[in-house]
Amino acid sequence: MKKHTLIVIVLFFTMLASLISPTPASAVSSNDNFNPLVNSDVHATAVQANGKIILGGAFSQIGTTTRNKLARLNPDGSLDTGFDPNADGIVYAVAVQSNDHFLVGGSFENIAGANISLARFNAEGERDTGFSIVKTNGSIYTIVIQSDGKIILGGTFTQVLIGSSNLYTRSYIARLNANGTMDTTFDPGASAAVYTLGVQQDGKILVGGNFSTLSGVSRSYVGRLNQDGTLDQSFSASFNNAVKSLAIHADGRIVVGGYFSIVNSTSRGGIARLYPDGRLDNSLVHTLSRNHVKTISIQPDGKIIFGGWFSTVDGQPRTMLARLNFDGSLDVNFSIALGTSDRWINTTAVQPDGKILLGGTFTTAEGFTVGRYIRIYADGSRDSGTSVTIDYKVSTIALQPEGGILIGGDFTSLNGVNHYGIGRLTPKLTVDHSFNASVASGYIYAMAVRPDGKILVGGEFTSLNGEPRNNIGLLNADGSLAAGFSVGTNLPVYAIALQRDEKVLIGGAFTSVGTTVRRYIARLNTDGTLDTLFDVEMGGVVRTIAVQSNDMILVGGDFTYVYSTPCNYIARLLPGGALDSNFVGAAGDIVRSIVVQPDSKILVAGDFTSLGGALTNRIGRLNANGTKDTTFVTGASNGANNNIYAMALQADGKIVVGGAFTALNNAACQRVGRFHSSGGLDTSFLLDDTNDAVLALAIQPDGKVVAGGRFTTFSGSPRTYLGRLVDDGSAFQKLNADTHGTEILWEISGPAPEFQRVTFELSTDDVNYMQLGNADHIGSDTWFLGGTNLIPLRGNLFIRANGIYSSGQNNGASSLMQSVLNIYYPVFNVFLPAVLK
Repeated sequence: MKKHTLIVIVLFFTMLASLISPTPASAVSSNDNFNPLVNSDVHATAVQANGKIILGGAFSQIGTTTRNKLARLNPDGSLDTGFDPNADGIVYAVAVQSNDHFLVGGSFENIAGANISLARFNAEGERDTGFSIVKTNGSIYTIVIQSDGKIILGGTFTQVLIGSSNLYTRSYIARLNANGTMDTTFDPGASAAVYTLGVQQDGKILVGGNFSTLSGVSRSYVGRLNQDGTLDQSFSASFNNAVKSLAIHADGRIVVGGYFSIVNSTSRGGIARLYPDGRLDNSLVHTLSRNHVKTISIQPDGKIIFGGWFSTVDGQPRTMLARLNFDGSLDVNFSIALGTSDRWINTTAVQPDGKILLGGTFTTAEGFTVGRYIRIYADGSRDSGTSVTIDYKVSTIALQPEGGILIGGDFTSLNGVNHYGIGRLTPKLTVDHSFNASVASGYIYAMAVRPDGKILVGGEFTSLNGEPRNNIGLLNADGSLAAGFSVGTNLPVYAIALQRDEKVLIGGAFTSVGTTVRRYIARLNTDGTLDTLFDVEMGGVVRTIAVQSNDMILVGGDFTYVYSTPCNYIARLLPGGALDSNFVGAAGDIVRSIVVQPDSKILVAGDFTSLGGALTNRIGRLNANGTKDTTFVTGASNGANNNIYAMALQADGKIVVGGAFTALNNAACQRVGRFHSSGGLDTSFLLDDTNDAVLALAIQPDGKVVAGGRFTTFSGSPRTYLGRLVDDGSAFQKLNADTHGTEILWEISGPAPEFQRVTFELSTDDVNYMQLGNADHIGSDTWFLGGTNLIPLRGNLFIRANGIYSSGQNNGASSLMQSVLNIYYPVFNVFLPAVLK
């Protein structure tokens, strides 16, 4: 069988990362506050694959702990107390290698007990003593790593000493072999400081700085070298002042930041974009209050984050930080208030979960005191500890792909403002009052975010946004009422599930849909009309629905028969609605929650004390045919001592549960807990007091767990009906496609949500998308779609991955996580010979 190259590479590095990066001990807290409190300037930052965050600068303390110039944080922002290299000079540059080892450079002379100017550390943070002793007579400002492992340095040095006696003249730029020895074949030289470097996909090297010549040839502040270090004469661009930062798009275009005001004889203030040959790209034109751009990062979707010293962009307030869309326009939806205009952002980095790290000299963010280093969400809001005041219980939660947190329940106000039954929170848990959907005299029990962004809502209500809707309706992504879905039911809807064909399964207490008899379960077409071909004789209330990858439908609830056939609280239907007689699962009491794992095993939770004929306290697992999975821990001392209302499945296989219980596996656990994939209790995930039931759960892309319910104290903190838990594990995701356009892979790992279904889409403009197909779950934590001519288009393209996963009470809600990748496939011109007459 043919091995797919991209799959092999991904799986190899996944295994390698698991070997070299020990999984950090997990801890859980309701204090969602990333604020390391660095006491002086931050100049460099980078993220390891294990989620740990490296920062370098001029500081001497992190919080109250001494850390001289270099420190490492855990994914939650707490200090990694085991890493303390104690540099004696400023750290200006950090670069992480593919094996999670990292290089550090700056103006120091001693670090980690060694007299060196460049240090390499392994993934655990120990200095790599097998790496050559490297000393420079000036500062190292920038480090990049080539695909072959060679290391390029830029700075103010003119000499490099390797070991104790090998002294090399190198004017502001040098290249080392992977082991730290000098690459003697590379010696282009610059006339002054090199501040920034970039390596293109073809291996050519971009150089920016304060120089006027490169490789002995006139080059004004920027130039390009061939792989062998000779000057690339085909690239010509001219700036009138220093270039401080470079970033490269997938299509080879180059974003440049610095102190310049003219590029190629054309006015450009602080930021510009060049074509691969150095010509100016006129699609990116902006006016900054000061032409001082220090750092640029390009997101996987092609958007451009840049920071420095400015207070406006195109006359709009943007203090030190802004983001541009891929087309070069200003992203008007991205903004954060950072300190005063006399401060700087020196460094930026994008985490795998989409969050953005910022370091510099600023000391306030959104009105709060911070310590020169913060993390923000993809929308620009700060990652900080906040809570929302709600006047009554939250029954369901669904997450939107741009980070919106949809909540539904019995409440009538959020933070003192009227919101009836439904509302939306931002990623940092502030209320989005522009989302003003509502139900009159009713409740929301279930929600599902469709791949097109529209929101299905179900519950017990007679109007939605002031229009007649009986217990089911459809909203646009902004909360306005969408057309369709007006058929209605006569009694409440408790669960909503989306099929692969986008038809909608609903379950509840109803006995009719519109004027047609439908007992407790029905299927709606994509326009909301009743699917008349799906007619199931269900014997009682349906509380939860899950769709398997083969389109089989799992149903749980209060029923004891289907089609007059005994079925105790759980059943499986064929795609057309007939009962699957091969499914032998049975429970001893109400089934409230069903979640299908990627391996097709079925997690079941509820009120029962037996499952599959065996003693099972309220949570268990079935094999795909409904038989009891005996590998999942069961027995008299295991499971929950009271009802479980919701489950949330992590990509690492762990299972978060919420309910009315106060013990799991005979250990005290207040209404939220976590099991390992084997069913053993995760004792690192034990909350402080939560004073009433947790009804609904949802996992954010960063691994945070949002919980709703009847509580007013959550994990020991005052939280009215909604709380959030911060796990110190690292959620990882990476979307990738091969160079031939035949394979797409999406890696998801750690505490990120596990999906029940993944689809891939393709676009030429990041607005209008076409379906590519449903992905398969392969290997560990990877979703795959392949095929000859899978991606038929050429040029700049956008691949979007849609991950659909269950959430909410009874797992009757559906959340959507998306990832977008900008990729470039060269356009090959075909020249046909002329026809001679």
